[in-house]
Amino acid sequence: MSESNATTHLKTPCPGQASSQHCTVLCSVGNCSLGRHGLVAENRDVASVGAAEIMVAGNPEGGNRYLGISTDGNPSSLTIGINEKGVISGMAARYCHPMSAQGIPAGVIINRCLQSAGSAEEMAAQIQAIIRTEGKNRAGSAFSCADYRELYVVEGYKKASEIFGPLKDTVFAYANYALTDRLKRYEKVSRGHQRATQAFTLLDQHRGALTVPFLIRFCRDHEHPPDTAYTWDDRNICTHGFGNDTRGSGICLSHRKYPHLLSVLWSAFNQPCKTPYVPFYIGINRLPKVYTHAEAYTVFENLAVLLEYYPEYQTAVRTYWEAFEMQTLREGENMEKRVAELAEGRRTDAARELLTGFVAGKADRAVADAFKITKKIKRDGRRKKHGAKLDIISS
Repeated sequence: MSESNATTHLKTPCPGQASSQHCTVLCSVGNCSLGRHGLVAENRDVASVGAAEIMVAGNPEGGNRYLGISTDGNPSSLTIGINEKGVISGMAARYCHPMSAQGIPAGVIINRCLQSAGSAEEMAAQIQAIIRTEGKNRAGSAFSCADYRELYVVEGYKKASEIFGPLKDTVFAYANYALTDRLKRYEKVSRGHQRATQAFTLLDQHRGALTVPFLIRFCRDHEHPPDTAYTWDDRNICTHGFGNDTRGSGICLSHRKYPHLLSVLWSAFNQPCKTPYVPFYIGINRLPKVYTHAEAYTVFENLAVLLEYYPEYQTAVRTYWEAFEMQTLREGENMEKRVAELAEGRRTDAARELLTGFVAGKADRAVADAFKITKKIKRDGRRKKHGAKLDIISS
């Protein structure tokens, strides 16, 4: 790997409040997930115009390998990540004002802790220690800290911090409202209850059987018809609208038996209803180059924008990506069995090369297909072939 730097209740959202990052976080740990793996998904709801997202990999000497999603402008500041111990961390905003110029950015805190944490409990303690000694800059943040066993949520603002948890053998979802009494003191706006309630309901319906495909479906949730006309839709898990919307999504699986190889981060580099999820296993030796700079993000962004102009193609594109993901999951299942066999035979290097080749093939295919779909929609749209089926293979 290359080195580089509780059930919620419905409330009416408070209008007119802006923040750099909102987000909805969905979690399942222990016996709620099929195979007892840990699962954390995060839809990143941010300003419509921002820096391109990239994949970041690290293999620090004496520390944990880790993978994360960051921005091209600040690759050290992660939004969600996972390490070779199977420890996951993501974050969601807390509306605590005034903003603080002092302290550490939330993404840098995640980056630092992924390199050293060996468990969810350890990561929660590390995050709290950083906030209480060095401070958390800007507004408040809530950090999910999970492995396959349990979940903690660490809330922090300036040098105030509190831990919610541990939660074991359960599902949980949260958004942009304080969970602990200590952080409620600093909270100015409570938001995202409807998103989190919908997420919790979907998770709760499938306790004991939750998998990555379920979370992909949930992250694409449009229970309510999305309203993209001059307002931010703060009801659906996949949000749309002016000012803030879902600009990307990540789903982490903490593998119970082979966390150093088969823990995985599935990444979608735009609204998940328009772009595909691609798996990045922690065991890979190197990231696909197209995902380490703005190229992949730009391709998916161009497709997402085009689908706003030609919404009649959105269903066909989503169906295509679902088929791509289903095939990836099927092929990945067989590949993971082979990786486990290699791991049992202590052939770790061969296992890592197998994972690296698989990820590279899927990442390159997703970008190439997105480019072809974009080209075809442009051509057919100009010819006014509205409602035409997308024949991707022959394009």
